[in-house]
Amino acid sequence: MNSLTFNAIQFHPIQQNDDQIWITSSELARALGYAREDSVSRIYDRKSDEFTSDMSTTVKLTVVRATGSVELDNRIFSLRGCHLITFFARTPVAKEFRKWVLDILDREVQQTKQHQLETRIKINNRQIAELKAIVDRRCEGSVKKRTEMWHRHHQHFKVSSYKDLLSIHFNDSVTFLETMKLRSTEEEANIRNLVLHMVWLSQ
Repeated sequence: MNSLTFNAIQFHPIQQNDDQIWITSSELARALGYAREDSVSRIYDRKSDEFTSDMSTTVKLTVVRATGSVELDNRIFSLRGCHLITFFARTPVAKEFRKWVLDILDREVQQTKQHQLETRIKINNRQIAELKAIVDRRCEGSVKKRTEMWHRHHQHFKVSSYKDLLSIHFNDSVTFLETMKLRSTEEEANIRNLVLHMVWLSQ
């Protein structure tokens, strides 16, 4: 994300190695309506014990001055850090900014989820063969049992085929198939005989 805008204030997010959006304290102060660019840093200094390293940190940024460019330590805030700052800010726009931050956070969460969906890894051929072997062993040659096992498995994991199972669910799938309660041949025969007996009685 190259830029964000709130009430005509354009942010220039700082790139870190954590895929989060980071905003400088000076830009955050302007967005919150403060006249002094160090207002947010001063709030942080008073409330620093309420922030984690995932909410605020410092980085060296190049600042251009009349005498030349210099690197200075700058405090930056993640979106969660920005959200927390708004509870300590006393400006009229703080409440509106808080809602804006939440909207951006929600959007980031949805984008992350979408990325995870697009990059999901399915089980490999060895795992496919292992699941099939479990079903083959447990169904004992019964087509009915095989159909039942796969049907219940697919419903449980919400897949159309066991080959579409995600690798993160493989161990759960093994446990599910191994512990699935199936009727024995004798139980099925007893049920069939009971049904026939009930039909005979009804005639």
